Amino acid sequence: MRVTAENLAAALFQASPDRVEILDAEGRLVDMNPRGRALMEIDDFAAVRDRPWVAAWPGEGAARAAAALAEARLGRAGFFETEGPTAR
Repeated sequence: MRVTAENLAAALFQASPDRVEILDAEGRLVDMNPRGRALMEIDDFAAVRDRPWVAAWPGEGAARAAAALAEARLGRAGFFETEGPTAR
């Protein structure tokens, strides 16, 4: 099998030990890697797909997530720290 950027990115997404999420331009969840789904206790990703990513963070975490998303929209890396919620 020929290694391409696309299949390498897909393999890294699937195998990452970290929670990795893919968002659309509006900041809604498109996909989440298996480790992220396990950490958030998500059994059925379809139930959270297309939800606003910022809404997943409780309390002050939502403001921090919104600031990180704003940075990403400007083409910069957005970082924040907060308690990690679960889907339940």
